[in-house]
Amino acid sequence: MDWINELKREFFSDEDSITRYIKIRFAFACDVFQTLQWGLEGESDNLTEPIVYCVKMSTKTIYIGQSLDSQRRIKDLPIGESHHFAKSIPPELWEKIIVIRWSRILRTEEGGLDVINKVKEDLVNNDKELREKSDDKKHKKALEYIGKSLEFRLQSDLMPLFNSFRKVSKDGTILVSDNLVPSKIIKQTLPYIDKYYPKIKEHFDLIDKHSEKDLTIRKIGYKSSENFGCAVFPNYIWEKNKGTYLS
Repeated sequence: MDWINELKREFFSDEDSITRYIKIRFAFACDVFQTLQWGLEGESDNLTEPIVYCVKMSTKTIYIGQSLDSQRRIKDLPIGESHHFAKSIPPELWEKIIVIRWSRILRTEEGGLDVINKVKEDLVNNDKELREKSDDKKHKKALEYIGKSLEFRLQSDLMPLFNSFRKVSKDGTILVSDNLVPSKIIKQTLPYIDKYYPKIKEHFDLIDKHSEKDLTIRKIGYKSSENFGCAVFPNYIWEKNKGTYLS
C-alpha cells in the first residue's frame, strides 16, 4: 500500500509533521461540522433534536445512522473522536452527508405527534425498568425507539455497505450480510411508524435530489426550504479549501 509510505514521508516523519497533519484534518472536519450546523440552523431553532442521517460515496449510500442529539452527532460525525465511521473512511472522501429532522416532518402529518405518545404508552411503559422513570425520560426513550426504527427502515431500503458489516475481532475478519435483522424493540416499533415512513423517505429523496444542483454550482451545502434537513459535501469542501489547509 503505497499511500501508507506516502503518509509516513509527508506527515509522520517527526513531531512537527504529525502536528501539521492533525491540524489539517481537524480544520477540515470543523468546516464540515460548521456547514452541517448552518444547514440545521433557523430562527429560534433548537439543534438538539432527533435526526437520521446518511453518508454517500460514488452516488451510493454507504452508511446510515440516527441520534437523539443532532448537535453532538453533526460535530462528532466528521471529527470522529468517538464516532466509528470517520475512523474507517476519511471524511475527506465523503461525497455527501444528508441529515433528516424526522420529528419536524412528523409534526406536519396528521396524528404524527400522537405516534410518540403511543410508543411511550404501549412500549416504554411496558418495560418494567422504564415505567417508573420520569415522563421526560420515557418521552426520550420513545423518540429513541422511533429513531432506531426509521434508521432500520432506511437501511433496509438502501442497504448501505457499512451497515452490512459485522466485524469479528478475534480473527480480524469482516462478514458482509445482505439481510438486516431488527432487534426486538425495533420490530415492535415498526408498525407505529409504517404510516409516516413514506413521507420521511420522500423528504430524504427530495433533499438528495435538490442538493445535487447546489453541488453542481459549487456550493458547500444545501438547506431544505421547509427546514426538514440539509446536505453537505465534504469532498468538495476539501477540494475547495485544501490550499488553505495545506498552507
